[in-house]
Amino acid sequence: MAKKVKLMIIILFIIIMRLSLRPFSNIAFSSPFTTKDCLLCHRYTNLACFEKNTGSKKTLSINEDFFLNTVHSKLNCIECHCDIKEIPHQSAKPVDCGIKCHLKDPASEKDFSHEPIVTAFSQGIHASKDGRLLSPFINDGGPPKCKYCHQNPLYLSSTRIRKDMEQRCKECHPQKGWINQFMKHFLSRENPRWNNKEIVGLCNNCHANKELMAKYGVPSTAEFKKSHHFNNIKFETSNAAHCLNCHAPSKLGFSPHQLQSPKDPNSPLGQNKRLATCAQADCHSQANKAFTLGAIHSPEKKETLLKEKLENPEEELSTSEKSFLLNEIKQIRKENTKWMVIKWVKFFYKILILLIGGFMIVHQALDIRRSIIEEKTKEKKIHQKSSQEIFFQRLRREEIWQHNLLAVSFILLAISGMMVLIPAQWITLLFGPYSATIYSIRRFAHITFAGILLFTGIWHLIYISFFPHGRKIVLDMLPGKNDLIHLWRNFLYFIGIEQHPPKFDRFNYQEKLEYITGGIGMVIISATGVIMLFSTYFPKFWVDLAWTVHLMEALLASIAIAVWHLFSVHWKPGKFPMDSTWLDGKITLEALMEEHPLQYDRIIKESSLYPDVQTAKENISGT
Repeated sequence: MAKKVKLMIIILFIIIMRLSLRPFSNIAFSSPFTTKDCLLCHRYTNLACFEKNTGSKKTLSINEDFFLNTVHSKLNCIECHCDIKEIPHQSAKPVDCGIKCHLKDPASEKDFSHEPIVTAFSQGIHASKDGRLLSPFINDGGPPKCKYCHQNPLYLSSTRIRKDMEQRCKECHPQKGWINQFMKHFLSRENPRWNNKEIVGLCNNCHANKELMAKYGVPSTAEFKKSHHFNNIKFETSNAAHCLNCHAPSKLGFSPHQLQSPKDPNSPLGQNKRLATCAQADCHSQANKAFTLGAIHSPEKKETLLKEKLENPEEELSTSEKSFLLNEIKQIRKENTKWMVIKWVKFFYKILILLIGGFMIVHQALDIRRSIIEEKTKEKKIHQKSSQEIFFQRLRREEIWQHNLLAVSFILLAISGMMVLIPAQWITLLFGPYSATIYSIRRFAHITFAGILLFTGIWHLIYISFFPHGRKIVLDMLPGKNDLIHLWRNFLYFIGIEQHPPKFDRFNYQEKLEYITGGIGMVIISATGVIMLFSTYFPKFWVDLAWTVHLMEALLASIAIAVWHLFSVHWKPGKFPMDSTWLDGKITLEALMEEHPLQYDRIIKESSLYPDVQTAKENISGT
């Protein structure tokens, strides 16, 4: 109720003011009125109007305290709103930021003006007048204006100015205005106006809109938030690259006020300048020409739009324009083909993960059900070992080392690698003020663990190639038709049709499948990892494809390890929480008889040949 009364009083005041000044409405003030005069009306918080065309509400209120601490506080309103000649006034025209101000530039002692910036902006791609060869698209809402980025922010707060510095400056500049205006202005420009994430947000407000960008024939940046660049921005790494680092790199002398199309030879993304842009300090300093080839953002809709323009009978195109369009369509088609390859590879992996992951989950769920039933009928637990039990050496010492190096490096690789998919808020919640540091060392840690994994893989390859026990592993891991039979009979056992599980040899079908697919996966992940590590030496398409395959293969491997391996070996009822074979390489006689009965039978036969059963125990890793 109080708000309504207040609003009625404001409206009544405006009406009275308008009526009282009506006799003088056609008379201009002989001397300029000041900001205080304008604030007679504009200081009221509910002062607003409605746009004639859109009907949207436009706030006309000005916070006086806020305004007096902004960069424009020294200016009178009419120095920018030059069309205002009377109070009350009609709707104000848009401000021209290129006019001269009544402030003196202390360096030149001339009237200050943003005209050089406005001139540069008018020559850029965001200018209202599109000077490109192709301009077939309607200006939907118009390009960004000055106020989109420059929101008249407050000067640096006095609480952030060192008192000793302020005191020293006051000795020569005692005026309060000098501290509030000049000193705060200089110090506020020490750091960029926007941080990296805010810059991306400003650009993405328009450029991530696929429909809007399609009207202008510009690739959408909707997929940028899935990129490695944005992950660095998200976690605030020191060398994170935002939009302007590529489109207007200040280190190379480009201005964000004069952005150019990548097709423009003067653009930092032009073919002749792109290599220098990519090779900026802290970025891809070793980049070569091949690395710069290819589109950064998906051009999926641009080809269709250009075709429509070319085939439109109402378009009057010159021969040069038609030639330009045809060449543009040809180039876009090549890029679209590359993007489609990556998209289909990702789709293939999603289907693969769904099918394999689904199969594993169903298999393990049935196994859990059957294992629980079996555990209720017996008291023994095969994972336990005691000094009274007979046990055999299933894994040799070098095999234990290889397995454990593989396990540790894979787990740490999964953690450090999957961090790029985790929301930044989660990392901040876990590590607090150390989150940025954690993410910064993530890459170094990931590369280190990858080196350990690669070393382990090479060691194992040498082991299975040149050592008898290693070659025996390969022979025993070879899949056969019996494995398919065992898989089918095992499913029948899970659902209760068969009373006993199939008899497995040294390695069952689960272990064979895991070993073979794990080896293939290691080759794929290692190869794609090398391409990503030395990305500056490969074409961009190879790097993008490697990134996609590396990520999806890692997801598939992580699911397989968690669902398939860890459950079967450690978490299965009767083994939980852990089977200690990975520590000492030993398996109990009872576990061997239950899990690998065919191998157990061979050992019993061998032991009957020797008076000392210890001989058989020592030979198990090769039988």
